[in-house]
Amino acid sequence: MTPILQYSNNPLFHRYTHLIYLHRKSKKKKFGLLIDYTDNLIVEHVIPESLSDHAGIIPHDIIISIDKIPIHDITKDQAIQHIQAKNHVLLTIHRYN
Repeated sequence: MTPILQYSNNPLFHRYTHLIYLHRKSKKKKFGLLIDYTDNLIVEHVIPESLSDHAGIIPHDIIISIDKIPIHDITKDQAIQHIQAKNHVLLTIHRYN
């Protein structure tokens, strides 16, 4: 499935919002994201040729919601469990210019 990317320029923060849909056929296949969690879920590394790489996710992208659930409403562990437990996930990310 082709990733869904929707761009929305936010002039107040000079960043772009992306909706990215990731789908895998099996939980054995990894999405390919390494995430740091401080105040936000920040993509530290994207594994080359992974689903995330093909979807256009890049290091320093900030995940602001997972399946339309704001990350500030859940813990780091809940966020990671939510991503790992599913075969498909809709990520909303912010990307600074």
